[in-house]
Amino acid sequence: MHYREQRTDNYIFPIYSEAVHITAKQKSNRLHRIMQRINEDLKEIARKCEINENLTTYVARHSAATILKHKGVSTTVISELLGHETESVTQVYLDSFESPGIKIPAILPRPMIAAILKHKRVSTNV
Repeated sequence: MHYREQRTDNYIFPIYSEAVHITAKQKSNRLHRIMQRINEDLKEIARKCEINENLTTYVARHSAATILKHKGVSTTVISELLGHETESVTQVYLDSFESPGIKIPAILPRPMIAAILKHKRVSTNV
């Protein structure tokens, strides 16, 4: 049985326990701790791979959106992947990268890009 078929929630990486994370504050604290840990891990990966960028989930999210845009993926798909409520939000988000002063490193590996494109129902709302 496929992992997604066993799950009843909408998240690929569930981080909340229904028994523990009940209130909005508990969920917010959990999310903060998880994001902090992921960012620490990304920095370690960057160091080991000799990537001279401040690699964070923020950079990875922007890099993925930028790569997809430059690969010709529709704004509709990118909007869905980013979890934006409207395409217009995504368009503003993507247009902000066109500024010459903003440098978004395209460091996501091809397998990750392929996975993003394959699983269009990825939730980024965590």
